[in-house]
Amino acid sequence: MDAAFGMEDKKMKRVIAVILVLCMALSLCACSSSGSGSASGEKVVKIGVFEPSSGDSASGGKKEILGMQYANSQEPTVTLGGETYKVELVYGDNGSSTDKAPSAASSLVSAGVSVVLGSYGSGVSMAGGPKFEEAGIPAIGITCTNPNVTAGNSYYFRICFLDNFQADVLANFAVSKFSAKTAYCLGESGNEYDQGLIAFFTKVFEAAGGKVITDSFPTGNSDFGSYLNKAKSEGADVIFTPVSIAYAVQIITQAASLGIEAPFLGSDTLDDNMVLEAIKGTDLQLYVSTFYQEGGSPEFDTGDENLKVLERTEPKFECNCSREKCEKGLIAIGKKELEDIIKEEEKIQIECNFCNSKYVFTREELQEIVAKM
Repeated sequence: MDAAFGMEDKKMKRVIAVILVLCMALSLCACSSSGSGSASGEKVVKIGVFEPSSGDSASGGKKEILGMQYANSQEPTVTLGGETYKVELVYGDNGSSTDKAPSAASSLVSAGVSVVLGSYGSGVSMAGGPKFEEAGIPAIGITCTNPNVTAGNSYYFRICFLDNFQADVLANFAVSKFSAKTAYCLGESGNEYDQGLIAFFTKVFEAAGGKVITDSFPTGNSDFGSYLNKAKSEGADVIFTPVSIAYAVQIITQAASLGIEAPFLGSDTLDDNMVLEAIKGTDLQLYVSTFYQEGGSPEFDTGDENLKVLERTEPKFECNCSREKCEKGLIAIGKKELEDIIKEEEKIQIECNFCNSKYVFTREELQEIVAKM
C-alpha cells in the first residue's frame, strides 16, 4: 500500500507506523520503520510463517512453507517509504493442533512480525486467529477454506475459495456425474474443517433429493474398516472424505483392500502426492477439488489419469477494502497519534495496493474519528 500524507522525511517514522496499521485493515503486508536490524545493519521486516511443521497436516504445511521460502528467495527485499528492508521469515509451528496453535501464534507476535502467512488447516487458523487480532497483526490464509477463519476477525484474510463453494461443486458433481442418491460422509470428530465441509455438502446434496449418511471417527484413529464397510452396506453411491492427508492415505489404502467400488470425493487436502500415490495401482476412483489453475502446466493438464477436472471457474478479482476499514485502522493507531496528525496535516490519503482505491480523510473527518474514541 502507498499512503500519501504529504509529510517531510523527519515524520517518516510515524508515517510508516500508520501505514502498518492501515495495511492490517486492508490485508496488505508492510512494516514499521522501527523494524529490527540485522547483524550487518540492514533494516528488516519480519513475516510470520504460521504453519504445521509437525502433526497430521505437516505434509501440507511443508508445501506452503516451501512456497514461501521460494518467494522469499526471489524477492528477498521490499521497498517501503523509499527505504529497502530485508524480508525475514519467522517460523511458528502450530503442530496441526488447535491446542498448540495459540502458543505458536503468540510466539510470532512476540517475535515482532508485521504480517502472518498461513495456516494450512482451518482449525488451527481459527485457534490462532484471535492472537493476531489482539496484537493488530494481519494474517493471510493461503488454503484455510473454512468461512469461520475470517468471520468476525477483521485481521484475517485469505486468497483461496471457501468450503461452501467446494462442497457445492462436489455435491452437484456427485449428482450429475454418478446420479448419486446416497452419499456417505466421513470426517474427524471435532475437526472444524472436516465437519464444516460435511455440513455444506449435506445441505446441497439433500437439497438435490439425495440421502446423506454421516459418521465421525475419533482423533488418532487408524482402523477405518468398520466405517468403510458401513458405507458399503448402506449402498453409498459416493463416499465423501474431507480429511487430512494422513487420514486420507489410510482410508484409501484400507478401502482398496476391502474392494470398495463407490467413487471417493475429496476436498482440497486430498489433492496431494501422498494421496495420489496411495491410490495408484488400485481400482478406486478419487475426485478432488484443487487450487490449481488449469493451463499452468500442459503436462499436468493432460498427464495424470487419476486427476479429474470437476468444474472450470473463471477467476475474479475482488477487493474488500473500504473506508470503514480505513477508519478502524486509524482508530487502532491511538488517539494521541491521530491528534498529532491533525495538528500537522490538512488531510491524509490511503491507497490500496490491491485495487488502487484511494480514501481521503480531511482534518475535520479525522477530528470526528477522534471524537468517537
